[in-house]
Amino acid sequence: GESSEPTCAAYCTAVTANCAGGATQYASAEACLAACNGAALAWGIGTKADQAGNTLGCRQYHAGAAASDAHCLHAGPAGGGVCGSYCDVYCDAALANCTAGNELHADTNACHAACERFPENGAVNDANGNSVQCRIYHVGAAKAAPGDHCSHAGASGANVCGDWCDV
Repeated sequence: GESSEPTCAAYCTAVTANCAGGATQYASAEACLAACNGAALAWGIGTKADQAGNTLGCRQYHAGAAASDAHCLHAGPAGGGVCGSYCDVYCDAALANCTAGNELHADTNACHAACERFPENGAVNDANGNSVQCRIYHVGAAKAAPGDHCSHAGASGANVCGDWCDV
């Protein structure tokens, strides 16, 4: 029978099929699989019944329910404020991917305090601009290249996700 655990394959099939046009969350199914299998944003697995929380299960649920753009945002990498708040997604990934010499925040509380000041006016997968969405993109990319991306995801934005004047 069908697995009760969420899978990247099922999630990416659903989010790619159901979230197209202005609701697109990934450039392609391959890009979705790379992001999901790479766990760059440090999502939990959860269950297919999850309707909230920073989990693959929540994203798979909303991808399957994506008859509207709102569910597509929930199903996307940044969670749309339902499958994790922007700060949940940002902080889980920042604390997992930006460590040692690339550390951005001492702990979850410090991260959330910083994140709450980031504007939420970006778009999913923005690679520049002073927004939490840009910082989420870069903390995800930091899994593979922390030296290149952690600074962009930090409070200053490192002239990529804003600069000190913006902040």
